[in-house]
Amino acid sequence: MKKIILLTVLLFSAVQFTVAQNTIAKLKFEEAEEAYANNNFELTLTKLKEVETILKSTNPRILYLQILSQTKIIEKDGWKDYTITENTRTSIEKYLKEYDNLPDNEDKYRDIYKISENFKDAPTSLQDFNDRIKEAGLRAKQAEMLIKSGFKFSDKTYEMGTIKGQNGECKVESFVGGESTTDSYGFTSRKINKSEYWGGECKDGYLNGLVLMTVYGDKKEYKQNILAYFVIGRVIYPFLNTYLSDDNALFIGIQESDGSYGCLSVANENSWNLVDERQMCVNMKEIYGEQIFSLDFMRNFKHGNIDLKELEKKFKDFIMSGKKITRE
Repeated sequence: MKKIILLTVLLFSAVQFTVAQNTIAKLKFEEAEEAYANNNFELTLTKLKEVETILKSTNPRILYLQILSQTKIIEKDGWKDYTITENTRTSIEKYLKEYDNLPDNEDKYRDIYKISENFKDAPTSLQDFNDRIKEAGLRAKQAEMLIKSGFKFSDKTYEMGTIKGQNGECKVESFVGGESTTDSYGFTSRKINKSEYWGGECKDGYLNGLVLMTVYGDKKEYKQNILAYFVIGRVIYPFLNTYLSDDNALFIGIQESDGSYGCLSVANENSWNLVDERQMCVNMKEIYGEQIFSLDFMRNFKHGNIDLKELEKKFKDFIMSGKKITRE
């Protein structure tokens, strides 16, 4: 009888311990979800690891949030850590293999599938990873030279979107802001997902170099052409832009990280010229030559027919000269 009572007590204690474990695991998972919502992806992974340690296993919910967090870290930092790259690849493969027939999981499975398609650009070996690190070092030196010349990146980090172009599909940051006070799609990929580029190169899936780009998206109100320099998918400010209106009006202006303004507008009833009054317009004339404010160039810029090779040569000559653009 005593043995039966003792066994019952032990079983009850084990059940209580298991219930307590599950409660703590649930609380830890909620903390992971909260961290993810606050864009603290490293903390999310830490909390998910604690959940796995408590449960001594993983599950679809844990693995799903883990993959999303790892992907966000890679989007922010690029392929800088081979361990997280390889762990993410392993997690994706596990999820797609083991949870394909899970009930009520179609949407999440589709999310992971889309991530797996984008992950095809990831380094496939440690040697590949090291080669990319070397390339990134060269890009970093290039970025340093651009910054010394007065150019700059945005202080904020935006999500990467995929666009099509002359050298295949390529990733660029979602640099287009909201177009009205009620526009909630500013700086999201839906502002650029129908864009097309010419020139530059698509290295390791990211756009680099001087490009002509028609900027458009399913949540963008109007098309623009820009002449801009990219480094690992990030745009350098300032850059030139124009609008693709249907009329005969011509416009060329400057896009900064915190706003935009015009240099020259030629229209039937509303023409103005501020090229020599706005310092950045003067800078652009010094970099690319006076012809960028000619009617021929403005017309060709609007219709996407400019000599990129010649413009890139002038841009690089300016950077290598040690000159620096100045702001008002």
